[in-house]
Amino acid sequence: MVIAVCPPQKLEEQNPDFFRAYYTRLKLKDQIVLFNHLLLQQVNVVQRHAGGWMHSFMPQPSLPGARSSGLQQRSLPGLSMHFLYAN
Repeated sequence: MVIAVCPPQKLEEQNPDFFRAYYTRLKLKDQIVLFNHLLLQQVNVVQRHAGGWMHSFMPQPSLPGARSSGLQQRSLPGLSMHFLYAN
């Protein structure tokens, strides 16, 4: 049994559309990874600078067995926030 091995350049010449799409997807993947990294950094900066003020207005999880309407409203002066969460 003989297995022919094609050099990578020959494969690219024989399938230009495939490799164009492949390299485009690789670039897109790299951009997504970079975007996710930058987004995580942004979240960390915002959380550090917020000083936890927003946390005090977020709905707290209910105790096991406790029932609630599922809609909770907290307000700040001039700002109304609604949170919907599952029990």
